Amino acid sequence: MIWIFTIIAQIWFGFEISFYFLDQMMSIIFIISFGIPSGFGISSMIFYFCSCILGQNFVHVLIHTALLIFSSLYLLRKRSKIPRKSSRFTSLTKNDLIVPLIYLFISLYLTWKIYLPSPRSFSLAFETHLTEEFSFISSFKHGVNSGLSNPFHIHHPNYAGHYAVSHWLTAFHSSMLQIGFASLKISLFVPTSLLLSSFATILYLLALQFNLPMYLAFLSPFLTLLFSGFGFLRFLDNGKRTNRSNDYVSQTGYGKYPRFHPIFHLFYGFRHTSLALPLVTGVIFILFWSIKYKHSINNLTLPFAGFVFGFVMPATQHQTFIGFLVFFGIFLSLQLTTKNFPKLKGFALMIFFGFAFHIPRYLDFEFLKNLLNIEVQWKLLVHHEFIPPFSLWWNNCGVFIIIFLFLSWFQLNSIEYYLYLPSLGCFFIFNFWKLQTLVQYNIFLFLSLVYTIGSCVLLATLYRFVTAASEPESRGVIAAMSLIAVISCTISAAMGVHRQINNFKPLWSISDEHLANWIIEKTHKNSVFIAPMISLNPISALAGRTMYMDNVDVLSHCGFNYSDRFLETQNFWKNIESPNILQIVDYVIVLIDDKNKVSEENWRKIYHTRDYQIYQRNK
Repeated sequence: MIWIFTIIAQIWFGFEISFYFLDQMMSIIFIISFGIPSGFGISSMIFYFCSCILGQNFVHVLIHTALLIFSSLYLLRKRSKIPRKSSRFTSLTKNDLIVPLIYLFISLYLTWKIYLPSPRSFSLAFETHLTEEFSFISSFKHGVNSGLSNPFHIHHPNYAGHYAVSHWLTAFHSSMLQIGFASLKISLFVPTSLLLSSFATILYLLALQFNLPMYLAFLSPFLTLLFSGFGFLRFLDNGKRTNRSNDYVSQTGYGKYPRFHPIFHLFYGFRHTSLALPLVTGVIFILFWSIKYKHSINNLTLPFAGFVFGFVMPATQHQTFIGFLVFFGIFLSLQLTTKNFPKLKGFALMIFFGFAFHIPRYLDFEFLKNLLNIEVQWKLLVHHEFIPPFSLWWNNCGVFIIIFLFLSWFQLNSIEYYLYLPSLGCFFIFNFWKLQTLVQYNIFLFLSLVYTIGSCVLLATLYRFVTAASEPESRGVIAAMSLIAVISCTISAAMGVHRQINNFKPLWSISDEHLANWIIEKTHKNSVFIAPMISLNPISALAGRTMYMDNVDVLSHCGFNYSDRFLETQNFWKNIESPNILQIVDYVIVLIDDKNKVSEENWRKIYHTRDYQIYQRNK
């Protein structure tokens, strides 16, 4: 149960360093909320680099946890000697406590329903989306990336011979907890629920900075995670309404765009988003604070936020990291003539100082080749609409995109433009610049930099339209229209949550667990396997071994261009009797009912069950 102490120590450490460095006028609720992703991220990165010497083992987890506790105690004693200024921002009211507690309860409930239905079952909605996360977790715990870590390379377990650049830090954190005797599902459930409540609280506090009433600011995180198009119209079609896999977002039936459900896919399926969202939203809050309260902010707040972001985000989600650099570039250009500019230079320098630890991994040729490409977001539209960009985002977000792009110009104040314009700039830039092999995965940065700020902008715009009306009747009409607008651009995802939250599917079986345990015990951790391309392959997802090529949907999520390797894999099965075919492959796994036959002249059968056969290459 050491994992409990590790989690507590990480949160405490994140809180103490945030309390020490952040501005004294900031709410204690924000400091706690920002301390959760900061503590998880910084602790995981330190543990990763120390694993180069100490390895990833139980003793190291004990030492790491103890050092976090001692560091937190030291910071506690140090700050207790310095009186903290009191202000209206630090004085807690009942509402200040109630709102985060409501978010925490909702986060625990949602995450429990989605991650903990039964030992081997998960939501049908993200059957392939969690495979990369599971594969990284297993590879760090007892697979290809276990033991002494390499500070410059992380082997990708789903694609032999290639390295991971980002999307691995949440998995590494979960592997730490599992080394501390947490189960797989607990290592997912506890951090994810805490990070979701952290994100919701930070975005709520950001919405309050737009001078919104509390009841509207409370809605901002729900809007961010529910923005969707007109998939709810599928409810009118009996065949689509009764379709078990229908989430009203990712299968719209209109042939428009392969979208992702913001909760099931983007947050819970691509788990790296659970750390990226609260971290980037917290940094955006700090930047906004530096503009709104520039005369009171201390000299340590911005450099601290910059270092945390630069140290943690590159390993978490490169789309959000690069997108934020563009966001900050626009933000900085708007501050060139202000007194805040010198402090922002410190923020920028600390981002790149933190990023310096990741430069060797970011110099990967394949990654850079996929990063520097121009491709429009609407390339994958099936139908050729008259205005493809509008059609794309109208079907993605509904009325939200109209209000965000056009109506908000008339209602925002001068300070709010410092967030709105960089967000708008990122929206336009990344509609043309893709950051990975497939263009649709830019949605990660749209969620982090457009939907988050956009939810505050949407609520502020509608609220000010309502309050600007002089007559009560006019206010009532505008309020009703605003309510309809908000419901229309969120109801599809909400209906999807209601439909899919109890829709489970076993992702693996007991036989898969036996196979994985045998592979862990009997094969070298660097072994390369080739096997049928199923949605969750126990070889990589449970045993942590490297697949020559995993399921094509999984590889799309990972960002690999697999077309050449797919042909190589097909050629392998056709010419498996050749002794020189794909020498990188050590083991072949076939299903009992598979038509592919393995020549025992070149391959030796070493494992056999009613479901699987394993063949080892004869040396």
